[in-house]
Amino acid sequence: MTIKKLTNFKLSNLLSPSLFSLHDKGKGLEKELSLPKIMKAGKLTGRDQQEWLNLIMESSGVNEQVENLKNILSFNSKPTKSFNKREIEQRYKDEFNGLYLTRKNVKEMFGEYEDRKVSIWEELDRKFNQKQRNELEDTGYSLLTESQLRFLYGPESPFNDSITLERLLPIIHKNNKNSSIINQIIEEDIKKISQMRSFDIRQHDIVLSPSVFRPSILNPRRTSQPFILSPFLFSPTILSPTIMGPAILSPRVFSPTILTPRIMTPLILSPFIFSSIILSPIIMQPFILSPGLLNSVILSPFVMNPMIMSSQIFHPFILSPLVMTPGILNPSALSPLVLSPFVLNPQVFSPKFFSGLILSPYALSPVLMSPTYAYVVILSPSFLS
Repeated sequence: MTIKKLTNFKLSNLLSPSLFSLHDKGKGLEKELSLPKIMKAGKLTGRDQQEWLNLIMESSGVNEQVENLKNILSFNSKPTKSFNKREIEQRYKDEFNGLYLTRKNVKEMFGEYEDRKVSIWEELDRKFNQKQRNELEDTGYSLLTESQLRFLYGPESPFNDSITLERLLPIIHKNNKNSSIINQIIEEDIKKISQMRSFDIRQHDIVLSPSVFRPSILNPRRTSQPFILSPFLFSPTILSPTIMGPAILSPRVFSPTILTPRIMTPLILSPFIFSSIILSPIIMQPFILSPGLLNSVILSPFVMNPMIMSSQIFHPFILSPLVMTPGILNPSALSPLVLSPFVLNPQVFSPKFFSGLILSPYALSPVLMSPTYAYVVILSPSFLS
């Protein structure tokens, strides 16, 4: 009988394992995969551990059950046959001890030094007078007294900082004579910060911010920011000169560029479809792994814009001179050059299909290992090519 019970017990554990439990009291796999064990192995900081536990407790409904338990304990002071208050309190302590940061387990979790910091803050809180507490409620801040400052930054405190103490003590002393002095100092500091050169902070890169039906018109500040993983859809760029605004993994669809010069704005892994370039000189904008479909370049000179592994289909250049814009591993189809002279534009491993040169003279532009198919040249003289 005993062997049968033991076999059933092991079989039930095998078929119904306890994974990611909130305690580490189990054995074997249950203990190794418990949340406290995993968090300790992950070397999470106290704050990170607290945030993860809050999320788990909230999503699993434990917080709601704890509140119900507290209500039961508060309204039932006498033990009954159905439940015993002391047993529930003990079970509550056993199951939740260590999961939340408390005054008692700080030393155990973070050491004596951090425990001293907590003690200092508790003692400082007890030293607040009623005036300071009222100021904290009304304005959100209050000034420490000289004795409180020495207690917080003195040699016996873990926050010991003699430089800060020497700087703040005269301010507190002056403020005791004139209560408005601290407000004047705050205003002066704000003015000094606003005049600092480092206050002119560079805008953040635009990451994971799709632009849908959001045209950029007369907005060079926005267009000159790097766009990363931020696709454009029906978002034309008009009259917004751009400098140092690369696009990385940011495709453009129905988003033409009109009257918008661009300088040093590489396109990397950013295909573009129905996104023509019109009256927009492009300088030093390499196209890298950025294929194009059904785009046109009209009255837009290209200077130093290499096209590398960026296949183009139906991508005509019309009245758009090209200078130092080589094609490398860049096949194209249905992409003629019309009235678009070019110089220093070698084509390397870049076959062309159903295209041509029409009234487009060119010079110093050799073709290397780049076969052409159904390619016509009409009134387009060449020089050293």
